[in-house]
Amino acid sequence: MEVLSILLFISFLIGVNWYITKNYANDRGKLIKASLVVILVATPLIYIITMITLGVFSGDGIAGAVGGFGFGFITFINGLIYFIKGFFFQKKV
Repeated sequence: MEVLSILLFISFLIGVNWYITKNYANDRGKLIKASLVVILVATPLIYIITMITLGVFSGDGIAGAVGGFGFGFITFINGLIYFIKGFFFQKKV
């Protein structure tokens, strides 16, 4: 079960990264807004869903919390990278 959750999480990150770079990479404001959506909306959802799923299937609340925190932290860092990239992005003339 843990391997499946890791594969689903990696495919989620690949999908989010692909969507953001395809649609919002050329506009500074849209890139910042997309990164804030990832930070403020996706991170808590990933944390809660992973925490509940791993906690129920493994039978241990601590394992679910640690797994959820890890996946949420990785998602937060991913959004933070896009935020910094959008903040320092300059349009080419």
